[in-house]
Amino acid sequence: MAYVWLVSRNSRGTRSGEVDWLYRTLIGLALFGSNWFALLWVGAPRADLLFWSFLCLFLVCVAWLSLAWLYSALMVLSYSAFTAKKARKEAKVPFARSDVVIVKSEMSLEMQNHAIELMLESMKECTCSADVTKFITGKMREKYGSEWICFISNGKPNPIVLDNQYFLSVYLKMDVVYIELMAYGNPSTNLMKKKMTDSVVPNSSSTTHPLSGSIEKTAVLSNRVLRKQ
Repeated sequence: MAYVWLVSRNSRGTRSGEVDWLYRTLIGLALFGSNWFALLWVGAPRADLLFWSFLCLFLVCVAWLSLAWLYSALMVLSYSAFTAKKARKEAKVPFARSDVVIVKSEMSLEMQNHAIELMLESMKECTCSADVTKFITGKMREKYGSEWICFISNGKPNPIVLDNQYFLSVYLKMDVVYIELMAYGNPSTNLMKKKMTDSVVPNSSSTTHPLSGSIEKTAVLSNRVLRKQ
């Protein structure tokens, strides 16, 4: 306001008047800082000076508001992405903080303990249910043979059946992970001494099974062909 008042006293609108050019320059520097547009037009006629002064002030305000909005938007997006990623990671492994219990087994005590150890290890290593089943299946096949497969059953009857197939069923109930170690097509309970023969089932190379409350299509983890009863 003081700057506008001092400029308006120069009735001729030229550099000569009651307020000299140096004094007006100092006032402009104090009011607009390093805004070179305002300093450039300090010595201009009064109408042009007022116009460019207000224009520069408007542009400065717009620039600061734009930066503030941009910074706020980036902060909100980064926080949203972080929380969403954390939520997805926790949701993909619904049994990540649960206890592990063998609820039913036809296998040896050693194999049951090994299954519990694999389940606890998969909770730390894997980030989704599909990785858990793949991890446990691979570990069981390395030690006990290629007839093993692991899947998520959600406590329902086994939806995947293959003759002479051993399976490890995992499901969550009341914050406890229940594991079933069963065999189909053979009454033997000692899998470490008995090797099963493969059975050919002419059907699709993929199947469906319940996973975390929904039906998802999953690829077979081995060269075996599964079928839904």
